[in-house]
Amino acid sequence: MGLVIVTPTLSSLKSFASDAVSGSTDPAPDDVTITYANQAVSTYGEHDGLDAVADGDVSTFCWFQGLCDDITVVDASVTVTYGTPKHAKEFRFVQAEPTGDVINNGIFEYQGTDGEWYKIGNITSDQTQKFTLDEAVDVKALRVTNLEEIEKWWQVYDISLVEVPAGPADTTELEAAITAAQAVTDDAKAAFDAAFAAAQEGLKDEGLTQPEADKLASALNEAAKGVERFTGMTLEELEASKASADAYTAGSYVAYESAYNALHKALENASNLSKADGEALVASLEAAKAALVPDQTARDEAQLALNDAAKYNEKDYSAESWKAFVDARDALAVALEQRTAADFDALRADLEAAIAGLKAPEPEPVVDKTGLQASVDAAGKLEAGDYTAESWAAFQEALEAARARAALAAAAEGLAETLTYTRFPREHWRRMRTNNAIERLNREIRRRTREVGTFPDGNSALMLVTARLKYVAESEWGSRRYLDVTLLEEAHREAGI
Repeated sequence: MGLVIVTPTLSSLKSFASDAVSGSTDPAPDDVTITYANQAVSTYGEHDGLDAVADGDVSTFCWFQGLCDDITVVDASVTVTYGTPKHAKEFRFVQAEPTGDVINNGIFEYQGTDGEWYKIGNITSDQTQKFTLDEAVDVKALRVTNLEEIEKWWQVYDISLVEVPAGPADTTELEAAITAAQAVTDDAKAAFDAAFAAAQEGLKDEGLTQPEADKLASALNEAAKGVERFTGMTLEELEASKASADAYTAGSYVAYESAYNALHKALENASNLSKADGEALVASLEAAKAALVPDQTARDEAQLALNDAAKYNEKDYSAESWKAFVDARDALAVALEQRTAADFDALRADLEAAIAGLKAPEPEPVVDKTGLQASVDAAGKLEAGDYTAESWAAFQEALEAARARAALAAAAEGLAETLTYTRFPREHWRRMRTNNAIERLNREIRRRTREVGTFPDGNSALMLVTARLKYVAESEWGSRRYLDVTLLEEAHREAGI
């Protein structure tokens, strides 16, 4: 490694141990602080010391040694921190010649005024490496970090930047602060006049630097904080949202009215109402409104109206009028269930209006089919031999169509009754569409009575039938569940019965 080996003294060993543990920093010229990590400043080789890293002289260097085994580890780094942020876009890093004590793979970064680290470029084994960014940035610190372990020490000659004059300051935030400050309350204006005047003077200063502009904007924002005018609600909006005293108990309404009057009075002089005070008054009003207790009389009457509405059946009314009824009924039910403040009188009035508007469904037209059936019966008595073949063929076609129509009408009359079982749960359909269970029981009874033949009287026949029914009820056959009644109960609940 080209090292100059000397016999370490007790003092140098103590210095090395201290550096390795703490990463000591020495004062550097021009208000610059130099720090390092995961390595130590060599106490064995001859070099110019830590200040050489940032003295701008590429003929001087600082020799860093590994913490053990003469190895520069991954994450070994050197950092140059400036007392005052520098404005720059060109940066330089200089180390030993490629064959000397250099790192082969590293990263060059700068720390912005926001405290975050940003990449400048990649470090190689070259001796002098320069980097130029697209635009100048404000720099608080520079850092070079090793990314690949090497079996060498590390000679660092220079870590620096080329400072450029700062351009015109960005006064956007400052102008925004001035605009916001113009909206402060009349009574509090004196609290920030000094900061406001200083900000305006700063805008006129052509030599204003960015840090100075930021400082003026921050000071003005702090001065205006807490005295901004309240604009969250107008007096007209407050009056339009006032709750009615008739819908709530007198005790709960007193607290609400007190909060309402306090906000009303403040809004009457809105130019002197600060944002913080206005928001506090609004929060107090909302809390008092949430605590309002509905008048129990109105609630009870609404509950009675809802209970009375249960007697109406959908099949008795037209679809349109029933929908209006259901909407009004459900709205009232939800208000009662949530137990929140609501205008129960208005909801009950809506339900009563919907009930009054219920209309019976339009009756289905009744078709008299007796004439059609009589014509079919009379046509069936005609003889083919009395008519020409052509006319008879036309007659037969019309007769078949009339018979089909009559048969369809007759079937339609009994269709509703035939499909009555579909009104029950689908799981019951197979057992309800026939009377097989009753027929099976009747066969059991007939089989026993047929063996007896003639009974002395009715009571003896009744005793035999009763005995058989009792046996069926007590046997395994009688204990079987024919229908699941819970399905009927669920259907009732869904229908609101």
